[in-house]
Amino acid sequence: MNLRTPAAYLVSLILLCIFFWSEMVFLNKIPFFRDIILQFYPWQVFADNSISAGVLPLWNNFSGCGSPFIANLQSAVFYPLKLIFYTLPFVLAVKIYIISHFVLAGFFMFYLARDFKISDKAAFFAALVFTFNGYMVSRVEFFSVLSSSVWLPLIILFLKKLIETGKFKYFALSSLALSMPVFAGSVQIYFYNILIAFAFVIWYSWLCKKKWWSNTVLFGSAIVISLLLSSVQLLPFIEFVMNSVRQSGMSYSAASNWSLHPVYLINFLTPFIWGNPSFSGYFGSVQFWVNCFYCGISSVMLIAAYYTVKLTRKFKNDRSVAVITFFSFVLIFFMVISLGKYGLLHRVLYELVFPFRMIRYPGVAIYGVVFCLALISGLIVEKLPLIGKMKGAPRKIYLTGSFICLLLLSVFSYFNYFSIKIDAARLGVINNSILISIFMVGISALLIYYFTVKRLSKPALLTALSLILFFDLFVNSSGIIPLMKPETLLAESKIVEYLKADSSDYRVDIEPVTKNTFCNLFQNEKRHFDRHTY
Repeated sequence: MNLRTPAAYLVSLILLCIFFWSEMVFLNKIPFFRDIILQFYPWQVFADNSISAGVLPLWNNFSGCGSPFIANLQSAVFYPLKLIFYTLPFVLAVKIYIISHFVLAGFFMFYLARDFKISDKAAFFAALVFTFNGYMVSRVEFFSVLSSSVWLPLIILFLKKLIETGKFKYFALSSLALSMPVFAGSVQIYFYNILIAFAFVIWYSWLCKKKWWSNTVLFGSAIVISLLLSSVQLLPFIEFVMNSVRQSGMSYSAASNWSLHPVYLINFLTPFIWGNPSFSGYFGSVQFWVNCFYCGISSVMLIAAYYTVKLTRKFKNDRSVAVITFFSFVLIFFMVISLGKYGLLHRVLYELVFPFRMIRYPGVAIYGVVFCLALISGLIVEKLPLIGKMKGAPRKIYLTGSFICLLLLSVFSYFNYFSIKIDAARLGVINNSILISIFMVGISALLIYYFTVKRLSKPALLTALSLILFFDLFVNSSGIIPLMKPETLLAESKIVEYLKADSSDYRVDIEPVTKNTFCNLFQNEKRHFDRHTY
């Protein structure tokens, strides 16, 4: 693998990650939102204090009557990047930990896309989609999911090189990369990675005319090695699971909880139809993070335009077309899984494949869709010059953009003229979301037009599309996770001072009125978080 690449793209990814999280970097704020303050911050502080005292945190005596800690996979005590927390002050570590994972996501996707023999500019476009999409940003709420999600491009890259070269070093690197999601704390993401990687190994072996069965054996061996590498984290977790309600699987109603309703797929075109918890109330029927996966309207438009042209024009049957086709099928598969109880496939897999009985939240499967969409869009951007030269292709691209705009205008008309009981604040968020998407479609189509009439070069086109994409994702993703000054968030309250002063034995429970008030202010998200102190 040739790691030599123009440093400008990698430096640009780092700078864009810093700019994207500039409020956190320069205004000294850290994420303040639900699970990250209720679970992941307390867990990490507990782990930091234990490690600094030379104690392995096997048991968490601060939760209920006590509970296993290392066996709680999401504690991720042995995840290599947790060294950031063990060596730096907590607030600084939070910032570096989050930004470093966004940088890794960009780097890994850049190198993967580039390894499919596309230009650096097209690979950079794919990296932007994967790094700054709504899925990745909203998962900052869950350290375990964010940390696990960035590794898939690197896994596919090493497996690709293993199939092509058969070198042992890529087998070792594949095993190591496969183990990272387990160390990071998300067995669900690990399972989805295995599904995608397994399909890729079989298909790419066939494409390269290699022995698929021998590569499948190598892949199976890499899985075994990855499990052995992560066994220090995995074995306590397995023991924990076998003593929990999940040991024999869950009922389908539990396993299909937080399925993605098909109507939420409109969020690929515009992200805030159901509000934004950071700026207004959220009015969706499922949790916000389930339907937060906006990847930029231009990336979706490119894929739609590509297949619109492909229906009537035969592309040269090169390897990039095969790659686009394969990952398109993977995209569809994971999109159908994410529908959960609203689609038939998830129920079939629940009955036939045991891991589907053990994991909840089918909506998490949209992760596979986001990964495929990012890679596919980068490959299609690279092919734009060839597509633009095809007879009638530019007209079909404009028609695709027009259709998307018409669909968005229909949604705009519904909420503004036909929907009832919708407040002005929410309507403002909806209208801004739709109008920004329409603007992005229009300017992308305009750039493609200037390219087809030869007033814009290919490098200029790809650069402009990348800039527009980042602007789109920055506007629509940077405000998803609320941020707060750490001294406000981490300050000890009078209640904590009182409890510390009481040396007698006691247990703490939440008084019902307090619990209901907390739920109304935070858990149900019908609030502006700045109006309330935690």
